[in-house]
Amino acid sequence: PEWLRGLRLVADAPGLARSDVAAPGMDSGAPSRAVTPDRAPVDQRARLAQDPSSRYPNDPYFRLYQKDSLLLMGALDAWDTSRGASDVTVAVISTGAELDHPDLAAKLWRNPGEAAGNGVDDDGNGYVDDVHGWNFPSESNDPTDIPRGRGTMMAGIIGAATNNGEGIAGTSWGARIMPLKTL
Repeated sequence: PEWLRGLRLVADAPGLARSDVAAPGMDSGAPSRAVTPDRAPVDQRARLAQDPSSRYPNDPYFRLYQKDSLLLMGALDAWDTSRGASDVTVAVISTGAELDHPDLAAKLWRNPGEAAGNGVDDDGNGYVDDVHGWNFPSESNDPTDIPRGRGTMMAGIIGAATNNGEGIAGTSWGARIMPLKTL
């Protein structure tokens, strides 16, 4: 579709434990990646137990709920290389996102070419006041996920504010989130 113009797919980092899995419906023929338990980096568990320092997020749900999944993904090793950059924007194409969520509000992408609330398509992309994303079903500039749904959850997993002492740890500490509501 036209609204995907300019987006690019970023491949996974080399060296992470993974196995190839065919993605249903992919027309490019490119494989997606999935980590399997038998290939997960086992030394990360020991590192986490020995080093509870600031090297790991202080978000309360990290240790309670996320730790095992992030260990399995190899996120702790990846965070030793990079924790993500604020110049990277990830479009979350789903049910939108809760724009005032405490773990997401500061991480939302801001369209630099758009002035909020003036009723004008300042950047000329065909979407009026698309400051934080777009709501395709209602053709509006409000990509809010009401109530908290799958889009908010996906946005949090990808880029929740991390090491802020609340909520969850996003896998990319620095990435911006662009909610695109399609459902």
